[in-house]
Amino acid sequence: MGFRLDNWLGAMLLSFALSIPTIVVALDKDGAAVIRLSSDEYNRIVNETPVVSNKALTAYLTRIATSLRPAGKNLPSGVKLHVTLLDREMAELYSLANGRLIITTGALFSLNNEAQLAAVFSHEVAHLVDNHYPGIYQAFKAKERKQRSSALASGIGSVVMGQAIDYSTTVARGGIYADLDSGSIGYREANKRIAKIELGAGFIEGFADVYQGLPPETRAGSGDPRIPLEMVADAEGLKLLVKAGYDPKEAGEAWRRMRKQSDKAREGSTEAMVMSFLPPSMRKLITGVEGPLGGIRAESLTRTISQNPPDRPDFLDAMSRSKEITNLTSGRRLRIGKAEFDKAVGGYMLADAREAYDAEDWNKARHFYQSAWDAGFQGGEVAHRLGVSHLGGMAFAASEREKERAEIYLLKAIKLEPKRAGAYKSLGELYAEWDNYEEAVKMYRKYIKLAPKVRDQSRIKRQIKKLERKARR
Repeated sequence: MGFRLDNWLGAMLLSFALSIPTIVVALDKDGAAVIRLSSDEYNRIVNETPVVSNKALTAYLTRIATSLRPAGKNLPSGVKLHVTLLDREMAELYSLANGRLIITTGALFSLNNEAQLAAVFSHEVAHLVDNHYPGIYQAFKAKERKQRSSALASGIGSVVMGQAIDYSTTVARGGIYADLDSGSIGYREANKRIAKIELGAGFIEGFADVYQGLPPETRAGSGDPRIPLEMVADAEGLKLLVKAGYDPKEAGEAWRRMRKQSDKAREGSTEAMVMSFLPPSMRKLITGVEGPLGGIRAESLTRTISQNPPDRPDFLDAMSRSKEITNLTSGRRLRIGKAEFDKAVGGYMLADAREAYDAEDWNKARHFYQSAWDAGFQGGEVAHRLGVSHLGGMAFAASEREKERAEIYLLKAIKLEPKRAGAYKSLGELYAEWDNYEEAVKMYRKYIKLAPKVRDQSRIKRQIKKLERKARR
């Protein structure tokens, strides 16, 4: 069921509207500490997880992320945008307060073009440029010191509410924030009250209405203070995406593809195994937030894909059609960037796949070739080598499921490239293993015909005679 854009504004006052100036949290010593500690967190992550060291690819990813930063907006001291690519099949994406944006190969290879890459990066860049993570921590530290007045309001108030609502520090709003802070009302009720102050019972088609379409469990007020900021980063990131010249309609599909890859990698694994590649500090982040005040650590405030609501793609689809974004796209030349993405990401992907294939590292080769296939590199070579990788080089040792997958891709290879001799040989081996002797002979004969000078011709001819005898029994 899609999101409707005709709901009553009630619970949200012009959420993320373009007319609202972006409010950035001023960093105090607590915020600066978050940035310092996140550098230690980054060092732990890269020491415990394989990092892709391809300089050209890393430079490309960092360039895309940097292009999303708003013009004239300086990052805080100690924050520098840089992308690190982790070599993991599980699709994950997150950023640390020091500007380190981390993406896995599973996430990157699930994407299909530069606009999709920029879309997922824009969400993280929005978090970073507006100091979301340090802002949360500062607010919590202020709460610990029992500072209930202006310090708290400028902390969690401006971060959580300021992006969503055009407010000023009036007595009426201050009272609402105080009620929100004390827990006597929730995030949704606070928005309702402020909406009444500002507009009464108004009707507006925009981000506010999209937000209202979200199921309750994905809205702010879940007890995790990062949830509202996810919605903020979705909206702000979409605006950054458009301003950088990318098509916002690719955003929802980007998150949909990453989620699909994440679910695929999760198949057959327990939750502990799924997250096992994360360092202990990140695993604590995922499981350790116990409520508005519990379990928050300065260096671990980000959220990963596995924590994101499954309806985020639909949310982004609806926002891309909203009045705010359609107004922003008017007159702009928007791009997808398929060719650029294929050259930078696809080139690396296929080079790594060939290297793994030549080294007979079948698991890695299968991962890279499958990623290449899913990303649109659907030629005869990719299909053939993907099929062989499923067999692991020896048909008899593969599982029945892997054999079935291998047959699918080997047949695709022949259809795409009828003269690819090696695909026929691989099918001959597979059919022989299945005791399908007639089909095996047919494949082997086609192989010899297409490659009459191959070194193993004598062996294949002996195999054909052996299979023909079995077929006559």
